[in-house]
Amino acid sequence: SKLQAIVGARVETYALALDSRTRFGADSTVASVDQTDVAPAVNIVYSPQENLKIRGAVSRTVDRPEFRELAPFLFTEATSLRQLKGNPNLVPAEIMGGDLRVDWFVGPGELLSAGVFYKEMKDPIEQVFVAAASSAYSFQTADEATLYGVEFDVQLSASRLSESLENFSFQGNFSWIDSEVTVSRSGIFQPTNLKRPLEGQARYVLNLAINYASLSGWDGALFFNRFGERLSAAGGSGLPDIYETSRNAVDATASFPLLREGVRVKVKATNLLDADYRFEQSANGITRMQRQYSVGRTVSVGFSWEF
Repeated sequence: SKLQAIVGARVETYALALDSRTRFGADSTVASVDQTDVAPAVNIVYSPQENLKIRGAVSRTVDRPEFRELAPFLFTEATSLRQLKGNPNLVPAEIMGGDLRVDWFVGPGELLSAGVFYKEMKDPIEQVFVAAASSAYSFQTADEATLYGVEFDVQLSASRLSESLENFSFQGNFSWIDSEVTVSRSGIFQPTNLKRPLEGQARYVLNLAINYASLSGWDGALFFNRFGERLSAAGGSGLPDIYETSRNAVDATASFPLLREGVRVKVKATNLLDADYRFEQSANGITRMQRQYSVGRTVSVGFSWEF
């Protein structure tokens, strides 16, 4: 009765064809993905006590290339105005992963958790920086990648500090991740580094939140996020890799009832710090900014009526 197993598999048949019309009016297929994938998963849960669970899981998933990653033409990205070019030679990536975690439910709505995880990836798809007359970004399939790390979660009521704080609660999550990718020099893109971190994977991620909920219907929350430096695009032909620097982000939400019963107002504010997005390249002990921009703050107000 203390041991549970959840076993399953998902079968997916996927077909994507990217056609191009030639100047003579004929259609030709420049890229296609057509395959059937089986994604099995095994989860084991052991409960030595009613409020303590030990969980283990192993699964297989796939990461398929998107349309824009396959399309072999140059286009401008709307948000960053970067030049992007797809790669029709991309193939789906295979991912095998496993994790083990311990969950301790210390009280109603409260949790302390710690876990470890590991992933192996075959043919992971990454964004690369192509050295050309009109420098542009593209996508490339790496040989393989490994990723492992630890994660900690906490969710506690502030009433543990004082009964006057019973309407407040605290949430936190911290992950430390180490990753390594192995690539080969083949085709048009010639990677500068044959071993490096996985593109898009930060070394650490921190999330914090303070929540407020009252019996009168007033709710609010303040969120903080920070991530470590992460590879934005792999450099080629001797160009250094491009890294996105760490950035802090703060969001807030508030919800409260209006005069009429059932009517509520929700206010949401995002990116309150408006910290710059900063990307850098380093070589021979010299670091230079590759690009920098900000996206501004956003405040939205919504109304809901339940009847």
